[in-house]
Amino acid sequence: MLWVHPSIQLLATILAMYVLRLGWKRFCSAHLGIKCLFRWKDHVQWGQFTLGLWAGGLLLGLWAAHWEWSVYGLTGTHFWVGLAMGAVIPVSFLTGLRMDSIKKRRTIMPLVHAGAGFLLMALAAVELITGLVILSRFVAFSA
Repeated sequence: MLWVHPSIQLLATILAMYVLRLGWKRFCSAHLGIKCLFRWKDHVQWGQFTLGLWAGGLLLGLWAAHWEWSVYGLTGTHFWVGLAMGAVIPVSFLTGLRMDSIKKRRTIMPLVHAGAGFLLMALAAVELITGLVILSRFVAFSA
């Protein structure tokens, strides 16, 4: 069971890189004056799917760790960074949902949305590194 969580999170992180790339094109067009095509529908669709995967993977990771070790927080930094991601995911989702449902010129909300996306990617990088340590220390020997 402990291998399902990292598989889901790795897939979500790979998809997030694609979603971030799509969003970066929008940023370049809006703020840097670089003409490029922003595939808005793809960004929204894949972004929502990715955030859902990350959130589902987080819940599955919490459940699996508690099931296996009967305690929360055993994984230290990995646990706390995962909770931080859990707090930022709704920010990214809700700002994106708002911009998608009510289309108008905005200045602050797109930057909050982009900041949340970049923060999630940075946190996911930490999760990847700490997750590999956890897999090597705890999971590989218990399988």
